[in-house]
Amino acid sequence: MNFHRIACVLFAMSCLMCSGCVLALNSLGTDKDIIFKEQLLGTWVQPISPEDQKNAKTEHRESWRFTKHGENQYLLTITKRGDKPSSDGFEAQLIELDKQLYLQIRPDKEKFEENYSKKAAELAEFFMIRGYFVYKVVQLNEKFQLTAWKIKELEEFLEANPKAVPYQVVDDKCVFTGTTEQLQVFFKDPKTVALWEEPGEGFMVKASAK
Repeated sequence: MNFHRIACVLFAMSCLMCSGCVLALNSLGTDKDIIFKEQLLGTWVQPISPEDQKNAKTEHRESWRFTKHGENQYLLTITKRGDKPSSDGFEAQLIELDKQLYLQIRPDKEKFEENYSKKAAELAEFFMIRGYFVYKVVQLNEKFQLTAWKIKELEEFLEANPKAVPYQVVDDKCVFTGTTEQLQVFFKDPKTVALWEEPGEGFMVKASAK
C-alpha cells in the first residue's frame, strides 16, 4: 500500500475527517499479544525516486518517526513535508497474532492538545471516538511496509456474512464494534486474507535510528 495514502488517512483522522478506512472501537490485541520490536524505532521515509532526485524534491517526503512510549508502546509522529510542514502524534502498538504482525494506531491525546490547543482537543474528544486503525505489517527489516483492507471487498464480504464480526455502518463508513476476541477471530479467518490489499511497491526505509 502506498505510504502517502496511509499518511493522508492518518492526518485526516486527526482532523476528524476519517475517510476510506476501517475504525475499530476495541483493541485488536490483549496485553499478551502486544509486543515491542526495537527495529521499528527511528525515522522511516519513502525512498527517493529518480524523478524527485532529478527535481531536487527530496524534502517533500513524509516521515514516520517511532519513539518508545511506555513499556510496549510507541509514539508515532508523522511529518508531512512541503511548503507548510506539519506533524501529528499517534499511539502505536505492534500486535502479533499467529506469527502475523499488525500495527495498531490511534490519536495520542497529549500530542493532539499540543497541536490544536487544549480547548480544541477537548471539543474534538467530545465528538471523536478514539478508536483504532489496524494495518497488516508486510515487512519490518531494512524496509517497512504496511497494507490495509480493501474497503469495497470488505463491505461486500460483511454484507454477505453479517455474523462474521460485529460492525456498524456510520456515515457510510464501516466500523468494527466487536470485542477484542471477536476481532481476533475475524482477522485470523482464512477467508479474510483476500480482503487485504496487495502490498505493491510502496515501502519506507530507515533514515535515522533515533
